[in-house]
Amino acid sequence: MTRRDELDDLLAKGRLSAPRRERIFEEVDRRIRRSRVSRYLIVAGPLALAAGLAMLMRPQSTESDRYAAKGTLLSHLELGCSGAELSHCPRGSKLIFHLGALPSAGFLHAYAEPLEAGHERVWYYPTAANPPPYVEPSAVPQIMGQGIVVGQEHAAGHYRVHLVVASTPLSREDLLADSMRNVVAAEVIEMVIVNP
Repeated sequence: MTRRDELDDLLAKGRLSAPRRERIFEEVDRRIRRSRVSRYLIVAGPLALAAGLAMLMRPQSTESDRYAAKGTLLSHLELGCSGAELSHCPRGSKLIFHLGALPSAGFLHAYAEPLEAGHERVWYYPTAANPPPYVEPSAVPQIMGQGIVVGQEHAAGHYRVHLVVASTPLSREDLLADSMRNVVAAEVIEMVIVNP
């Protein structure tokens, strides 16, 4: 004990002196703050680790990245199946193209890439009978035309449907090339064709 502590004890007349009480409170406060931080780390640490692992384990869409790498706007494009859900779209139903708010006008291009070996790519726009339709920018969602009938050219199986809106009409070769330009919006959507 220091001389100052002895003086404080004499003045306190056997009770706890004010300076000693303050030191005790400071020590208690320091210990409480330390335990709060350690409790926070015990809870937040594993949660952050789990969130990081979930992000790493999430499947990556390399097809959408192909368009994103060209500086395009993803989304605003959707696909529907008139006969059911896209996860179970029967032959004979129609594929309906939904366009959300597009930033500028362009031409809609679409094709389905089969995921199973032995199936062929199916082209919707452009084809000899169907050039890519022109779409105006709109603040409200719009539906393109009458839709496309899911016919015999679709073998039963899994497909990735590529929807691309470009400011100029593109050829099939342009759509498949890695150096595609003038893309306004693009999306890649999973679809499963089933027999009726």
